[in-house]
Amino acid sequence: MASVRLVNRLFCRGIIVVTLFLIFFSEVLIYYIAQSSWKSIDCKLENCTRLLLIADPQILGNAYDQSPHSALARYDLDRYLKKTFERAVSFTQPHILVFLGDLLDEGNIATAQEYKQYVQRFKRIYKNKRLTNVACSCAGR
Repeated sequence: MASVRLVNRLFCRGIIVVTLFLIFFSEVLIYYIAQSSWKSIDCKLENCTRLLLIADPQILGNAYDQSPHSALARYDLDRYLKKTFERAVSFTQPHILVFLGDLLDEGNIATAQEYKQYVQRFKRIYKNKRLTNVACSCAGR
């Protein structure tokens, strides 16, 4: 009986260790691994301008997805977009940012109040202390 408890305890601890490793890998390590494959940006001219294109970020809306996990999905996507944006800005150190495509998932059907909330989320996600001159035009209405 004691050996069954020991096996169960070791199995549970093993599951916990594997789970923690997978979380650490997917939340921390994968970004360093991916960034290590990026080619360095070297300017051959003295006055070059670096441009960062961000294509179709699509901040999730509230209206279409009414599932029980939708708040968690929005939180996770916002966090993911913020983290990857910060990595890209840190690596490229752009002079100009250009957002392409749909910025807001439900911008065209949102009320004025919802639209303001989406714009605030957009600004919160794509806020970065390295960027000093920022202009935002959130189209989609």
